[in-house]
Amino acid sequence: EAEHYPNAQKAVTGLPFLQPVSDGENTPVLMPTLQPAINIPSMPAPGSALQSDTLDAIAWTDSTLVKPLLVMPIHAQSATEGAFFVTLDTGDHPTIAHDEIKRVVFFATNRGGEAFTGKVVLRAPAGWQVSALTDPNQRLFLAGGSGTWRGEYLIRVPEGQGTIQLANALVLRLTPENGEPTDTEFVLMGASCWWTVGPFANFDGEGFDRTYLPEEKPGLGETYVSRAGVPTTWQKRTYPEVTLDLEPLFGGGSGVAYGQTTFQSPTSRSARIVANVNSGVKVWLNGALILRRFGREAFRPQVGSGNWAADIELQAGANVVIVKWVRSSEPIQFSLNFSDREGRGLPEVGNTEWR
Repeated sequence: EAEHYPNAQKAVTGLPFLQPVSDGENTPVLMPTLQPAINIPSMPAPGSALQSDTLDAIAWTDSTLVKPLLVMPIHAQSATEGAFFVTLDTGDHPTIAHDEIKRVVFFATNRGGEAFTGKVVLRAPAGWQVSALTDPNQRLFLAGGSGTWRGEYLIRVPEGQGTIQLANALVLRLTPENGEPTDTEFVLMGASCWWTVGPFANFDGEGFDRTYLPEEKPGLGETYVSRAGVPTTWQKRTYPEVTLDLEPLFGGGSGVAYGQTTFQSPTSRSARIVANVNSGVKVWLNGALILRRFGREAFRPQVGSGNWAADIELQAGANVVIVKWVRSSEPIQFSLNFSDREGRGLPEVGNTEWR
């Protein structure tokens, strides 16, 4: 059974989540908000002793509180809500993109003193498709103190039907036969959406300075001639990680390729863009060349500073970014991020939709 859970209102661990809001007709309503800055403890004075590791800090006598690192999924999120300790395993990465099928696994342990009998439902944003791999109408029993449930779901967001935000809430609802339901909230991040084209020939290393047709005619409906001498067009690609895996685009050889994406900003503001790469790159923002650099050096992604940074002005709404990637003999590595002028990240600026 798939239900829709609308928008982000409650924040936990620095990420926006969904909170049910009634519109007067028992219909959930999406109300996105931003999470305020997290309070970070002050640093101790230089030379201060390290915080002691007391026996009380380790649950030696209660194995239910111990989570060995070797058995925790690499992309797991955990939360305690009421009597339940719930873990979400998002698989290879904690992101979702349009039209892909995302498999997620939930684990719920009843740590309360009373047994739980009822049903479990996964809620997702409006327009998302959720399929349970177990019978959603099955009566669930969890013994008090140790009862555990495992549930698998397949999630899909059809393009044009559902919207993917930077942070998207999933809510696992455990409803007892008698009593109020317990909601545990988690987040799936939106993958970045790009259009890419190429590769084009990079003869004698001239590719960085040479002007290729995508610079003169960047329209997404244009057709060009590729490195192999055949027609090539802009193709949709999604990237789940901050570092874009561009090797499938280049096919292991040198060349030049282009990427185009649209970053949405809620307001106009001064900002900084950092395009980290281990080869050559040019970046255009809203048609203006803002960054050009070529250097064969180790790939060290940075946020808000470095040789690959440029101060920019973001406009409210859509900001079109076009990137030229120049691959030499070595595999190319690339990442792109935004920050304010002080180097603080801008989590509200993202490119989770094709536009």
